[in-house]
Amino acid sequence: MSSKIISILYGAGAVVVLVGAYMKLDGIKYSSIFFLVGIALGSVANVFHTSLLKKKIKTLEADKSQLEQRLNN
Repeated sequence: MSSKIISILYGAGAVVVLVGAYMKLDGIKYSSIFFLVGIALGSVANVFHTSLLKKKIKTLEADKSQLEQRLNN
């Protein structure tokens, strides 16, 4: 999953939370559902972002170890 899609998920989660807050202030029913959906979207985006960063770290560590082996030889 690309970082652009992850950014869209973060933004969508934030918008849904803000809509839920507005609904809560106006006393509209089901505003808590909007909060929960927004938080869920943010959590899903966070999970994907974390896995993307872990993949980048593994590739950087592999590149570093290959470079160290070349320098030692």
